[in-house]
Amino acid sequence: MRNDQSASEVKIKFKTREGFWHKIDEFPDESKNGSSAITSTATRAAMMAMPIVDITNEKISSISKMDLNRKENSKSESDNEQKSLVYCTGKDVYHYLMTSSDSFVDRRSYKGGALPSTLKICQRTATLDTLRVAIGFTAGQLQIIDMATPDDNKRSLQKINDERSIDNASIIVIQWLPKSSNQLLAANQKGNIYLYSTEKQDCTNFSPVQTSHQKIPISFKQFDNEKNGNPEQKWSVGTTPITSLEFNPAGDRLAITSRNGYCLILRNSNAKQFEGKLDLEIDKQVKSYFGGFLCCAWSPSGRFLAVGGEDDLITVMSPDSGKIICRCQGHRSWISAIAWDPFVESASVNIDSRLGSVGQDGILCFWELANDVMFPRRTRTFSESERINSFNMRNGIDPKKEEDQITILEPLIEKRVSPERLTHLSFHEDCFLMASQDKDQLIFKWSRPNSKNDSIDVQL
Repeated sequence: MRNDQSASEVKIKFKTREGFWHKIDEFPDESKNGSSAITSTATRAAMMAMPIVDITNEKISSISKMDLNRKENSKSESDNEQKSLVYCTGKDVYHYLMTSSDSFVDRRSYKGGALPSTLKICQRTATLDTLRVAIGFTAGQLQIIDMATPDDNKRSLQKINDERSIDNASIIVIQWLPKSSNQLLAANQKGNIYLYSTEKQDCTNFSPVQTSHQKIPISFKQFDNEKNGNPEQKWSVGTTPITSLEFNPAGDRLAITSRNGYCLILRNSNAKQFEGKLDLEIDKQVKSYFGGFLCCAWSPSGRFLAVGGEDDLITVMSPDSGKIICRCQGHRSWISAIAWDPFVESASVNIDSRLGSVGQDGILCFWELANDVMFPRRTRTFSESERINSFNMRNGIDPKKEEDQITILEPLIEKRVSPERLTHLSFHEDCFLMASQDKDQLIFKWSRPNSKNDSIDVQL
């Protein structure tokens, strides 16, 4: 049995049945002097989620002649080396190539009362020459910048809500519409979601007109802007902060998580896809055990939606039926990021089988959601039942209730990989990335198992 010291040791390598995983690189915060003094409550709350990370989805395809010649001379480069990694740390926004921490491209620094609180890459227009990034700020502004150009005069493309006349609440999450390169959603601390267009200017007097109101399970109101300007539309989702917005792989459903403890799945009744003017309606919803939801992730096929947050659990649901499939129990604090791994190579698993999560406990968990575990109710061991009974007693859960009779999964692996809170997790073909609130090293890159690493001894 492991002692407490071994269990709490920060790992730099660990083993699964695929082999050994190694931490191979760290992307730093170049500003060693730290952030500006933070006095606003909203600003402090936004900084708790730092760093915010985004990565280009695929190897970018449109390249200049110089880059083409460079690529011809280095055909052995992996796909990930051409992916862009962008992250913000509170007052600085960085752009690296995923090759390594030596592949620095750009840095943008901000000063003053409003600091970057979130960001999102426009995947549809990402190339080696252009990388449009939408940055949200703690005072409600949005800025579209090009992180691929060194020319300061060409870097800033557009400012939205620059005068804070539309809303002055901190922006928590941004999502570009799946089929659009000029429309994006921005959700904030007050529970409001705005649809903005990069082709329109701000309205001088924004007077939203309510067009719909759903009261179940929470108040969900839609407003339209009758003027030709930003914002095009607005939605009010209760009064608590929106914590994540995630489109499913098909681009026809939107999952919203909130600190009110609900995850809502929305459809656009105007069309199958999310484009143009939207008419959103609640399709399905799931409630947390207690507390708010902080993150969600669609499975690669879109068959499942995983949601996590302040109840220290991951809830996996079926978006079609709205039923909870299982709950994953293993974290000791709030879950801050969830990601599915579609690159696991195993004959016994499918594309929706491997799930990863990180939390404010500094722990990384892998979960195995194989079909024989996901759907039939399994027999629990004595130690597992004892742990679940203890959890139920602490949280006032009645196992006799139908909603509490849900399969509980324990993690495939559970490793402490940082002494600080973890805020991001994403899987890639030859690695995975995670973000930590460590003072010096913010982004960690871990290699996938391979023949060379399999021979290295690992302390489990």
